[in-house]
Amino acid sequence: MEHNHPKLRDWARLSLTEALALAEKTPFNDEEADLVAADIAIQGIRVREKVKKVLIITDGLTREEIEILGFAKSETLQGALDEVLEQVPNGRVGVLPRGGDCLPYLA
Repeated sequence: MEHNHPKLRDWARLSLTEALALAEKTPFNDEEADLVAADIAIQGIRVREKVKKVLIITDGLTREEIEILGFAKSETLQGALDEVLEQVPNGRVGVLPRGGDCLPYLA
């Protein structure tokens, strides 16, 4: 999960309010705090706190890492779609084919 950003896991555990407050008071040149990891995590936290559920289909993260992100694992895309549309029949679904390589924008 962390790859080049060892603090990503720590940032991802926070709520949006906590992460924004901590990032705001962290000096820009504080490499130990890893504000790049903060930014990556904050974008994921925004999604996590705005939508009803985030389902992830991956072999690249452990169950623990998925839980830290606040996501739920689905084994297949069809299974994820079926689950979401059963819960919210007329809901909107977003699919990020390479979620780890992009930051979602929520309008």
